[in-house]
Amino acid sequence: MSPLLDRPAIHLEEPSSGEHILVVSDLHLGIEYEIFRAGGNIPSQTSKMAGHIVELAKLVGAERVVILGDLKHGVTGLSRQEMREIPVFFETLLRNVERVDVVPGNHDSGLGPVLPRGVSLHPARGVRIGETGFFHGHTWPGEELLSCKVWVTGHNHAGIEFVDGLGYRHVEPAWIRAPVRRERFMEVYPGGGETCCEWVCCMPSFNPLVGNIGFNSVQPGELLGPIFRRGILDLENAEVYLLDGLFLGKLGDLRMLVGQRRGRGGRG
Repeated sequence: MSPLLDRPAIHLEEPSSGEHILVVSDLHLGIEYEIFRAGGNIPSQTSKMAGHIVELAKLVGAERVVILGDLKHGVTGLSRQEMREIPVFFETLLRNVERVDVVPGNHDSGLGPVLPRGVSLHPARGVRIGETGFFHGHTWPGEELLSCKVWVTGHNHAGIEFVDGLGYRHVEPAWIRAPVRRERFMEVYPGGGETCCEWVCCMPSFNPLVGNIGFNSVQPGELLGPIFRRGILDLENAEVYLLDGLFLGKLGDLRMLVGQRRGRGGRG
């Protein structure tokens, strides 16, 4: 399993079958409608994102695409834009890959009726592919994921905040690779047994319109989802990588650096 260079997507080769899989998260199709209601005017990006996914699938030879939650943007129900565009989005994908899987996120209520044949909708608690467990992150992962070596999750739109000498800030999408605190896992995980995963990969959002959260500028308890709020991940020792592969170091050190920058009285 490896992130794609300069893209918020993962390429996974399933060892037993040799199947090539492309994984993306947090597409938030239909966010343009919310922007329109707030007074903005952005053309629909749905067909563009479908094209990008197809391009990446062809690049890695993927026969299968996994969408790791928040396919659509509306939290409750479906907007007219979502009802119109989501079926066309999947038809585009299915013309180019053999299979599409959706692991629903907290924005994906009411999604089932608009999914065309050929799209598999999995439980919100995730799906296991080989030794890797995939779930969006707004729920506890399911029991079948407990013995996976790696978990992959979205939901938090992983990023890193940069602060310059004047206090100006911006957030870059990033990959967060966090070790699991085994003892804490055994204490708090409902139904936990003798096994737990070793580390968790937090994905950046695929849709740039939704932005990303600077993991180094928020407290661990402010991140979304039970595995963060219950302290299962050792975020201080999490490794941080930008999309171009640049290793920035440990998250704890980056959090300290941002705090020092802010403490200088900049205009951020």
